[in-house]
Amino acid sequence: FCDAIVGVLAKLDGASGVPLWLVEDPAGYAFAVATFPDGDVVSLEGGAVRRRSGVNGNPVWQAGVAGTFAQWVAVDRPGDVIVVGAFGHLRKLDGDDGSLHWETKLQGFEEPVSRIHDVAVDRYGDVVVSGAVRGDDEDTFGPLTVLKFDATDGREAWRWRPHDQEERPVQVA
Repeated sequence: FCDAIVGVLAKLDGASGVPLWLVEDPAGYAFAVATFPDGDVVSLEGGAVRRRSGVNGNPVWQAGVAGTFAQWVAVDRPGDVIVVGAFGHLRKLDGDDGSLHWETKLQGFEEPVSRIHDVAVDRYGDVVVSGAVRGDDEDTFGPLTVLKFDATDGREAWRWRPHDQEERPVQVA
């Protein structure tokens, strides 16, 4: 699967690179994409989370994420969807119908200048997020921060900041 801000979402053949299906202008753009264990795809499209069939690209369900500035999406092993917004919104949606399991805020990431860099789901289904919180001075960012959230209720399990580490984009896996 691939996504592009230019308004194309496609499933490509792994051997040839030929599009198996193509959705042009999916709600204006497709910002982030992840795959389900069954081959379906979930993407952030124009302020909504949309699950599409891996067979033909047709919509399966859609869930609104207005006000979250959603920018990252991941799928856990059971097939539920994790959505992270730029200002610390974290949601877990049911993979079958898009209904909300839980929602939480990442403490310290509420300001527009805070930065989320990546989201991943560990083997237990817990959510791991990396980013940089706003510093004490409004014009600076704090150090890199990695946070883990419980899969069942979204409660923050722990937060880690390496000593003397400046903020920079970091991926988590």
